[in-house]
Amino acid sequence: MKSLLFLVLSAAVSALGAAPKNVILFIGDGMGLAQRMAAEEFSRRSGDGPLAMNAMPVFAPTRTVSASSLVTDSAAAATAIACGVKTYNGAVGVDVRTNRLESCAEVWRRAGRKVGIAVVSTINHATPAGFYGHRSTRADGYGLGLDLLASNFDFFAGGGCDGHDDRAHPEYRGDIYALAVSNGIHFAREDLSWFRALTKDSIPCWYVASPSHLAYALDRGPEEPSLAELTAKAIEVLSGGNGFFLMVEGSKIDFACHENDPATAIADTLAFDRAIGKALEYQSRDPDTLIIVTGDHETGGFAMGRTETGYEFHVDRIAAQRVSCTKFLAELKARAFPSFEAAKPFVTECFGLKFDRPGVEPDRNDPMRVNSVDTKWLADAWGDPAGFAARVKAVFSRKCACGWTSTKHTGVPVITTARGPGAEKLTGIIENTDISRLIRSFVEKDR
Repeated sequence: MKSLLFLVLSAAVSALGAAPKNVILFIGDGMGLAQRMAAEEFSRRSGDGPLAMNAMPVFAPTRTVSASSLVTDSAAAATAIACGVKTYNGAVGVDVRTNRLESCAEVWRRAGRKVGIAVVSTINHATPAGFYGHRSTRADGYGLGLDLLASNFDFFAGGGCDGHDDRAHPEYRGDIYALAVSNGIHFAREDLSWFRALTKDSIPCWYVASPSHLAYALDRGPEEPSLAELTAKAIEVLSGGNGFFLMVEGSKIDFACHENDPATAIADTLAFDRAIGKALEYQSRDPDTLIIVTGDHETGGFAMGRTETGYEFHVDRIAAQRVSCTKFLAELKARAFPSFEAAKPFVTECFGLKFDRPGVEPDRNDPMRVNSVDTKWLADAWGDPAGFAARVKAVFSRKCACGWTSTKHTGVPVITTARGPGAEKLTGIIENTDISRLIRSFVEKDR
């Protein structure tokens, strides 16, 4: 049943004729209000000012509950945002009875508009798949790859396609990448110069920037494009004509929050916001563009403050972390330090944590000093790299006063912000399904 809010939105759009030519939808995976505001405070204190997504004029708290749980997974959330229907956790583009649903992206494509997807996860991960896929389980990577090819969308960019050559799959028709080429899609893997040379004449096109997920923003090297670059290229390729729909996902905010890794989560949120900045730059040239920013759910139960720190949130200390916890663990294993004592300088290099040294009077006022209790706690985990790395990031989180309640998703509502024609319809407390319904309403009259 269509929500009352959607009926009001549809009536308003019909009455006012407020139908944008272009819609760019940004989804911060795992990005709740706390993640947005922690990144906001970090950006302000770093001298970069407020986030673009938080400066938008329209602001709506958004319920994320799925059909099967108060705490949604990314597949059910993506289906709700893309297709306007609540479904069970794990479902992609199908309802609770596994009936196929049509996404807002597919509606726009059917109406003759161009459509693109840009992410930093694998391209058939739950969120991007929600806009073109139709499978009873998000685990069906090969099937989702087939759905990608069948979508006839114009632009894909992101990580690789999981299970692209799953020969045991009952629908196996060949390697998904090979099928893309044989279907006339301009295709390349890990060739950044090829990607940067794409033009409007290149569509349909698919760029695989990495075999799997792209690196965290903290760890990204020059061989990988940023989400901002993916977004700018997508807009360049899709713009013009009678309009386009583009979905951009800040995929790895969620990954970092699952890891309870505060600096990495904030860095990816800032990278996501820079991508939004690219869309706003385009909107300044083509104001007939609606930009919507939302989250699919909150991850980690992130809090800006902890009991032991009182009324403090030391967001400035987050800058001391130089690499993601994932990369720290990988390097820790690779370097094979002979002892905790030998590893201490590496911990300091990566997290700014400072250890007392024999014969040297410690600076007891240094907020990054590791006290004797925490030093022993870390020493007790030495020998188990994963356990040791987990304790290092826990100590760092305490130093920054970042709280975590979970390594999973939570039921905390997210925030939707928007700017452009039709944005004013997303006000008050909304359902995530209302986002799809509004986007669909702009072109359904073209059916």
